[in-house]
Amino acid sequence: MDFPIGFPWGFGGPALVAPSDVETPDDGLTMALRADVFGDGAELLLGQFRDLPRFGAVLAGLLAAVQDAEYALWQLYTERAIDTGVGRQLDQVGTVVVLPRGGQRDETYGAFLRAWILALRSDGTWPALVRVLQAIGIELSSVRYVEAGDPASFVARLTDGLVEHVAGPEIFRVLERARLGGVRLLLEYPGEGHDASDSLTYGSTPTGAASALGYGSVNDADDGGFYGGAAASSEGI
Repeated sequence: MDFPIGFPWGFGGPALVAPSDVETPDDGLTMALRADVFGDGAELLLGQFRDLPRFGAVLAGLLAAVQDAEYALWQLYTERAIDTGVGRQLDQVGTVVVLPRGGQRDETYGAFLRAWILALRSDGTWPALVRVLQAIGIELSSVRYVEAGDPASFVARLTDGLVEHVAGPEIFRVLERARLGGVRLLLEYPGEGHDASDSLTYGSTPTGAASALGYGSVNDADDGGFYGGAAASSEGI
């Protein structure tokens, strides 16, 4: 006799398959996806209720909704992370930590979210600021710490070209949040697409000489160095 409601599953349980975009992360998480809620439920049945096709069909129908909820909750749990989130998911993280996207693409925005969270937890030391820069994608070898002449102030100098799709003012905004209050920060960075070796410098060599990387001449505007940028906090003791 067929089950009157016409469930499409036998007692073996529904053929439930996790959505292809939901994967169990292999990163040591203590939580795990329950991919076979029906199987787990069937194991809990008392002996007299086992091997009953109609009872199994009812159980399968009830637990199918539980399985759907499990997939939805797991997707919510895994895709709210910065490393896995995209689009609006990252925007929601940005809303929580108060860092708007500002037109950045997902990869760049995700890096800045990680850096921003580090900045919020920063103790203001130089190693902490370096970790913020590394989260953005700046290599450790590209960062220089320079003591400034004023008390409680320093210069963070980026010696290599900026990360693709990342602007100097955006980096400064995050570092500004990571520094200690009352400490003045000056960030110097090379021009887009250039490193320190061809950035503008000041010296005694006449203007326009390429070897000194001064200003370009009227005959060749590219003869000199390329201007990068600098940003400084106004705070200081």
